[in-house]
Amino acid sequence: MIGCLAMLVIIVVCFALLVASWFFYIYNFNFRRCVALENGLNLGYNAVFDLRAEYFLPVGTAKLPNGMPLADSDISPVYYSGTTLYGRALGETSATDFWLAWRADTGLVLRDKNPRLYEELVADAGHTNVKFGPGHFSAWLVYLELAEHGEHWCRTRLVTW
Repeated sequence: MIGCLAMLVIIVVCFALLVASWFFYIYNFNFRRCVALENGLNLGYNAVFDLRAEYFLPVGTAKLPNGMPLADSDISPVYYSGTTLYGRALGETSATDFWLAWRADTGLVLRDKNPRLYEELVADAGHTNVKFGPGHFSAWLVYLELAEHGEHWCRTRLVTW
């Protein structure tokens, strides 16, 4: 009797490990992909698992080449050019949203902290979202559209909370 119970426990544990490894593989494969922008940033997901989000699904965001996201939230709208990326990072509420701009020579600039430099970066950005035309698009939607034309693996955090 104990031998049968032990065998049943082993089978259940093996099945659970198989399901967990498949789940991890699918998430890992889907959420570690990025699209390179001309300005040196990547568009991708903030993590493989986002414990703050519904169903633990990560959000799309702009990331540095080392995998560090510019913001831990979706950037919507996002505008990008050959030199600059700027937009509004969505917070938990509209009161916690913030506007950001990034260019390789200045790094990350927040509109609230340095409004003059932020406005200068936006003005110097030139024509943005060339492949999309006018309109407001989130980083996630831009990523999905650009991913059809080629994507690559990039550094992505495993978990964020």
